[in-house]
Amino acid sequence: MEDELIKVLVSLLIGTLLGLEREYKTKAAGLRTIALICVGSTLFSIMSQTIGLANPDRIASNIVTGIGFIGAGVIFKSEQSVSGLTTAATIWMAAALGMSVGGGHYVLAFTSLGIALFILLALRYLQNQINKRHQIRTYKLLYQLNKIDNLELEKVFILYKLEYRKLKEYRTVSEATCVYELSGQVKKLDEMNEYLMALNIIDSFAY
Repeated sequence: MEDELIKVLVSLLIGTLLGLEREYKTKAAGLRTIALICVGSTLFSIMSQTIGLANPDRIASNIVTGIGFIGAGVIFKSEQSVSGLTTAATIWMAAALGMSVGGGHYVLAFTSLGIALFILLALRYLQNQINKRHQIRTYKLLYQLNKIDNLELEKVFILYKLEYRKLKEYRTVSEATCVYELSGQVKKLDEMNEYLMALNIIDSFAY
């Protein structure tokens, strides 16, 4: 019993440390959610060893399946982007850490926690640096056909040294809505935004 209580407390510590990062970023699954998932996975792992004598891996294997439903709940898809993937992966990692503690693999659990925090904190800086140099955005632009057409719009992309690919186009008699995938430096993308707004030739755009 004492060993099992230690596992639960260690799991609480690991889940709290991992959840602090998500809470700081004000994500859907924050401190309490990550901590509960980690502790819950530890408890399921302990119980699978205690009551699952015939198949001790049965309960543990279903943790992986069950955690997918929680992870899917924090992923949001809009027309232009997908968000929540990192939070879903953190939930998945929290379950794995809880199972490691439940199995008594403390060194593995704390080492993996350190790697997870390194990925979430240190690699974020590297990701930001990469995004400054190259970013892909999906733009949805609405404009009047008597003000600008596709060819003129694409000349603007070329002017700012952006690579482009037209994904969709919707037209009426007087207006058009086009969806473009643009890639290039963040600075150039932002400068293009200001240029389009200053010219007042685009009714609206979103990315």
